[in-house]
Amino acid sequence: MGGAVTDAGAVSRRAERYLGRPYAEADCQQLWENCLADEGLRLNLRGSNAWYRRMDWTGTPEACRARFGCVPAGACLFIVEEGGGEVARGYRDGLGDAVHMGIRTERGAIHSSKSRGAVCESAFAEKTVPNGGWNRVGLWKALRYGERIDRILNEEREETKAEMRKNARVVARRGKTVRLRAKPSAGADVLAQVPVGAEVSAGAEQDGWRAVTWNGCEGWMMAEYLQAEEDALLAAAEHVEKALGILRELAGREAGA
Repeated sequence: MGGAVTDAGAVSRRAERYLGRPYAEADCQQLWENCLADEGLRLNLRGSNAWYRRMDWTGTPEACRARFGCVPAGACLFIVEEGGGEVARGYRDGLGDAVHMGIRTERGAIHSSKSRGAVCESAFAEKTVPNGGWNRVGLWKALRYGERIDRILNEEREETKAEMRKNARVVARRGKTVRLRAKPSAGADVLAQVPVGAEVSAGAEQDGWRAVTWNGCEGWMMAEYLQAEEDALLAAAEHVEKALGILRELAGREAGA
């Protein structure tokens, strides 16, 4: 996709043209992707959970209104369930299970409903809908929501990116290097051999893999080969404390001899 952007309002208006279409033609994810394709943006993700994690900003409708002034047309709406359901879908990031998604429009929300069997419209008053309703909003940098919102979103994205990425050290019981791969898969291309003990920047986790940046190279590494920097410091401190304890014990023996 590169840096392609389009007007979020245009995407929401596209959604209105799909009202009444059978669910069998497009589920909630496909509806979004069809609307984007109509505007020249092509994207194919693995369901609403992948979409939820692709967003540059996510939060409750109330948080969106407080931060951006409104829930703009073209925003992505989600129903997210807490309780660990995302683990069964291959996500271990604690962000919850995004079970449904829709498109914010000027009038409310449009989504493809399996229970109704078609693309339909529902009310949305820019606040969390209880009992399984819309409870998360997603904003995406590839869409333009307006100058003010876009500016704030860019600032939020950089802050979130900085928070998500933490220093870690590469660890391994055997071998001197660990593979950095292009994708979170053991069969993916190897981008680099990262030395054990090297400091890397580690981000989101997926299917037991972590997004990693090392020497400007971005890829994926198995999470078991990474140790958070703070954990590494604690481990080192424990080793030092044990060594000091041994020295104090030996000194005590010599003094009593």
